[in-house]
Amino acid sequence: MEAIGLYRLNELVKQALQKNLPGARWVIAEIADIKENHSGHCYLELVEKREEGNVIIASSRAVIWAHVYRLLKPAFETITGQALQRGLKVLLEVEITFHELYGYSLNIKDIDLNFTLGNLERERREILDRLTREGVIDMNRSLPFPDLPKSVAIISSLTAAGYEDFVKQLRANAAGYLFHTSVFQAAMQGEKSAESIIDALERVHDSGEAFDVVVIVRGGGSRADLNCFNSYDLALNVACFPLPVLTGIGHERDESIVDRVAYKSLKTPTAVADFLLKVFQEADSELGERQARFVRAMKQSLQEERQRQVTRAIAIDRQTRSLLERQASRLAGASREIGRHSTLLLQRHVGTLARLVGLLRGQIATRFSRRAARLEEISRGSRARVERVLAARRHSLELAATKATFADPRNILERGYSIARVNGKVVRDVSSLKRGDILETELLDGRLESEVKEIKDATSPARE
Repeated sequence: MEAIGLYRLNELVKQALQKNLPGARWVIAEIADIKENHSGHCYLELVEKREEGNVIIASSRAVIWAHVYRLLKPAFETITGQALQRGLKVLLEVEITFHELYGYSLNIKDIDLNFTLGNLERERREILDRLTREGVIDMNRSLPFPDLPKSVAIISSLTAAGYEDFVKQLRANAAGYLFHTSVFQAAMQGEKSAESIIDALERVHDSGEAFDVVVIVRGGGSRADLNCFNSYDLALNVACFPLPVLTGIGHERDESIVDRVAYKSLKTPTAVADFLLKVFQEADSELGERQARFVRAMKQSLQEERQRQVTRAIAIDRQTRSLLERQASRLAGASREIGRHSTLLLQRHVGTLARLVGLLRGQIATRFSRRAARLEEISRGSRARVERVLAARRHSLELAATKATFADPRNILERGYSIARVNGKVVRDVSSLKRGDILETELLDGRLESEVKEIKDATSPARE
């Protein structure tokens, strides 16, 4: 066999490829490496891996020339929401090229965006399914949210507009709510952003500070800039974090995987600040409502107690009136009884006197005959003596009747006297009184109450 030079061999390979594999064809491959140079060309390393074991079974160099790359790059990032990057599986339209000096290469003409979208969606579903199978997808959302999240750990870049918006909205609130914030810096876009955010979460956890919540915020950006938030590792760390994680990563349309596993996802950093402020406002409103309910309950309780006091006062008044009426009735009964007894006593005395008079008359009549002479002599003296006795007895009866009349309480009251009582007991002398006693005085036409201010007797100065 005739020996040939390397150039000739490569030339024959080139001719064979052009003859047997003419034109462009579609190829599925994974981007193992990608670089842009200063001229605007994009150089890639494409590989194919065996599904089992993730072993590379084929590789090839590829290039997207600048005039094509200027069109493909923005279209790809706009439609798919991410940049061309390592690890991305793509469907490429390529021309097979072979250069005698540079060897085998693929010239990329086009990229099937629908394939990438479908593949990205499949990867997204796979990540979500994996998180679901592992039982962590709703772990962060199941955490109890603090009543007043005053201490906030912020994961962001200090140069990000979203960070400034969040802090300004949080601090410049009209209600004057105060928050303690600490910033844990992280890259919020680029290939290392997911790792940077995970590192920030670890620093929050290891800081030893008693944070209430963690917020991850960044300003708006392209879908490609936000692709790091679809990372399984980052989503796993957020889902398993022991504090509620709030996200505000500046996108209005799509929900990232991190958004899905976070305690709450809001569209913008400002919305996250508004959410925290709303928690305080609701707590403030609830506190105001509880205060109003307490005031209403106290007013109702006071009203009920006031009504009970009125009811008791009415009952006491009714009982007092009833007691006074019973006492008045007893006094009237006692007065009638005294009158009746006085009358009976007078009648008994009158009867006794009558019997005595009859007896004396009988004795006088019996002895008159025997002592007529003597009686005649002393008749005048005897008659005078009898008349004196009768006069004395009549006087005694009159005195008894007068005393009985005077003993009637109503007659005593009619003469201007009164009956004084303390706690229902008749006051007989000042020694039973003390300052502050409520003195009830009964007059002929009614009763009155008074308070003892000073006590004096006939021989001593005022005393309490």
